[in-house]
Amino acid sequence: MAEEAKKDKIRRGISVGIIMLFASAIVFLSVVYNAGIWQWQSGNDSTVGVREYSAGELVPMPPYLLKQCGSYIGIFVFGEEEPFAYIDTNVETLPKLDRTMLKVGIKIETKSELAEAVEDFS
Repeated sequence: MAEEAKKDKIRRGISVGIIMLFASAIVFLSVVYNAGIWQWQSGNDSTVGVREYSAGELVPMPPYLLKQCGSYIGIFVFGEEEPFAYIDTNVETLPKLDRTMLKVGIKIETKSELAEAVEDFS
């Protein structure tokens, strides 16, 4: 009887673990989608900076990326190796959160957002 109770407890633990894993995956995918890192594309749709994809593929959307280049901020066309411009602000003078985000890269979706970001970092 005691062994059967132990087995039931283990089964419940495994079930709860699996449910938690799926819930975590759903939350992660929701955050990534809502953050604009990836967008679910339905149909063959062509947008700025994105080639055509078949239905249902994950598509990188933002055409610009701000990223630390040495001591300064480089402005990249998304996917390019070299920046097309720089923001003349020393990265070391920025708050830690901004420095961390710039190391990874900040995705910018429109020219107006890019102009706003340049103004904010200048």
